[in-house]
Amino acid sequence: MSFPTAVLALSLTGTLVFGQLYTVIPLHPLMAADRGNEPGTAAWAATAFAGFGFPAVSLSAVVILGAGALLALGSVARFQAGRRL
Repeated sequence: MSFPTAVLALSLTGTLVFGQLYTVIPLHPLMAADRGNEPGTAAWAATAFAGFGFPAVSLSAVVILGAGALLALGSVARFQAGRRL
């Protein structure tokens, strides 16, 4: 994949993910009425997830994928070192 294509794909994906955070805004009054709260309370709950929960899950996914990549690189290096003997 070329660099401009990768930038375009990443930009579009980021825009779509960021846009998904705003799709629940019209639902705040309905969620609040269902739970007997005010719409502001539902908005704070969505903001808390978007501001803290989503990045925490993303960070943990990066850590897990990074650890897997390091393990894979270590296995390849050990395999290549064994072939040289």
